[in-house]
Amino acid sequence: MRVVSWLGVLILLAWGGAGMIGAWIALTSGTSTGDDTALVGHAFLWDPLFVIWAILLAWALIASRSWWRPGLVAPGSPPR
Repeated sequence: MRVVSWLGVLILLAWGGAGMIGAWIALTSGTSTGDDTALVGHAFLWDPLFVIWAILLAWALIASRSWWRPGLVAPGSPPR
């Protein structure tokens, strides 16, 4: 489950980051046509939400590791 979740982090970062950067490029380069409402939404709302989702998922995965918490012994390590 954790491997699939880490894969999800990578996919969310790639999807959201690429969409956000692509929308920013289209908005600043003047290559967009007519109404830029959708591009503004992708640049500043929807695609950044994917990036935030990826960051929060990665944070949760790191925080939920049993050996990450102070006072716990990592699996396979000698006792203290």
